[in-house]
Amino acid sequence: MDTITLKNINIIETKQVLRKCLKQSELSQNYISMVMRVSPQAVSSWFNPNSNKMPTTENLINLSVVMGVDCEDLLVLDDVNVQLDKEKLHYIY
Repeated sequence: MDTITLKNINIIETKQVLRKCLKQSELSQNYISMVMRVSPQAVSSWFNPNSNKMPTTENLINLSVVMGVDCEDLLVLDDVNVQLDKEKLHYIY
């Protein structure tokens, strides 16, 4: 199985998915920043379509837990041969 790198992730489409999941979760970015103990600016950049900043792997996993979605559902990959290895994902919550 190939390893996911930033170049495999379609950032624009992933951010669209992140915003959709945020809206469906009815959580605020402020709440997410408090729960995850990251700055509001960092969280804002993850959802901002004009920013190239993405959450770290750990933050992406935690974000999926906070929003109640599967981590693999948050990422849009350009390479269909790359898949997430669920056994390597560890939740801290």
